[in-house]
Amino acid sequence: MFTAVLWIASSWIILTGYSLEYLGRLYVAESYEISPAYILTIVTGIFGGTRFVALMMDYLNLQKLDTAYISKWNVTIYVVVILIGLACVLPSPTGVVMPYAPIRIGIPESPDSAFIPESDKSVDQFLKHYNVTHVVIAFSPDFVNTYRGYQPNQDVTTHFKFRIHNNRWTQRDVLSLVKDLHSRGIKVLFGVYLKAQDITHRYGIQGFSTEWIRRHPNLIGPQKIILFNSTIKLSSQELPYSEYFSEKIEWIIEDFGFDGVYLMDWDDWRIKGDRMRHILPLVEDLRKRIDKPIYIEGPDYIDDLDHILILLEKADYVVLKTAPWVKQVYYTLSSNSSLMNYEKTLLKVLNNIPPEERERILFSAYTFSFVDGWLNPAIELQIEVNKFHEIGLRRGYVIYYADRYVPYKLTIKSE
Repeated sequence: MFTAVLWIASSWIILTGYSLEYLGRLYVAESYEISPAYILTIVTGIFGGTRFVALMMDYLNLQKLDTAYISKWNVTIYVVVILIGLACVLPSPTGVVMPYAPIRIGIPESPDSAFIPESDKSVDQFLKHYNVTHVVIAFSPDFVNTYRGYQPNQDVTTHFKFRIHNNRWTQRDVLSLVKDLHSRGIKVLFGVYLKAQDITHRYGIQGFSTEWIRRHPNLIGPQKIILFNSTIKLSSQELPYSEYFSEKIEWIIEDFGFDGVYLMDWDDWRIKGDRMRHILPLVEDLRKRIDKPIYIEGPDYIDDLDHILILLEKADYVVLKTAPWVKQVYYTLSSNSSLMNYEKTLLKVLNNIPPEERERILFSAYTFSFVDGWLNPAIELQIEVNKFHEIGLRRGYVIYYADRYVPYKLTIKSE
């Protein structure tokens, strides 16, 4: 009985002032403003959690696990849990310290994972926690394929990789978000995923719609990459798919006022042979059509010097996929995935690139993915960021992903 009362009291303290309207819409980092209320929330959270375990074990008639009383074992358990938590989310009072760089790009997994439609406050919250110079608003390829011009009330939520609710975002909301970011001096890039991905049933329904492109199977290659070196038949005429897609992107950039384009997820390390021929026609056609910067992710293999040089020739900036922890632990890729191997490989690559071209190479800082379910521990991220900056990648970086759910603080070092 006493345990149940303690659990109810702890839960009441944690949930005081919380509205279900905020579900999924709060920035975790809001709690980093240290205060007595914050400390009380942590203590009651730990205590309430242990009381819940004790109640459950009583209910199941198992041996009671009671960590509410002082003993050397209980103190040890608390210390270990707290240290693990601090190691994951708060390596120092300032969190993960990101280097100052002229280009600092934040990519939410989708607008819905970082912003609220028609909410100035959500924009201010985002910029408070991510002091970036650019924001990427990313969509599915079918947003481009099916675009017919600006339609204010047209729902775009199905084109998001992540979403909390359906039918929440319209084209008007996206345009409003772009204007809000512009008013705060932030450049906004149009991001597009370039794979025919499936819907993911994980923590709800995630992933975007690719119905249009699946009706054109000749455009889908191995590992669901999109073949921009193919042709598409419209009415009675046939034209290169890269021309069709790049023209649509041109319309979108003009209609919404984007400051450039960001091409994502076009490669797959499992593909054998030439992994560039399907993407180059799109980059080349975009260069002919738009006079704004083109950002493109680098190949999956960071030692692929030839492909990196080709992309530097075609695009304005190349973003290297520097993710040693995520690749080694989450994707269990053992080859060349340790930070030591990354350092050796990157030094070799940079030494073969002219100094003036290195200014157009950015690195990636991987934090957390709600959809895929991986987390890069804060201490690991700090080590990675320091190493990449030390190697010489100082022009800028991209944060994957700049969401409200990242469980630690990011601080930009002063200039």
